[in-house]
Amino acid sequence: AAERAAADADAKWAPLLAQEDVAARSQAFGLFFGLPGRCEHAARRIRDNITTPPATLSDVGLNDEGLPENAAPAPETRAAP
Repeated sequence: AAERAAADADAKWAPLLAQEDVAARSQAFGLFFGLPGRCEHAARRIRDNITTPPATLSDVGLNDEGLPENAAPAPETRAAP
């Protein structure tokens, strides 16, 4: 039964893993793996009657990539000659 379940799961994930668009693949994984945490966070906010909106990245001094707004760009890595 376990082998059959593993094969079934592999078959369901195969199309996503074969996706060549890295951004689409990343988004799908983020939606799947991030959802339980976001649902629990939303449930806690409802239970605790928290009605203020959560802080945005900008509110806490981060840019769209989650880095400090005043951070220097990451250096490019170069192959050794």
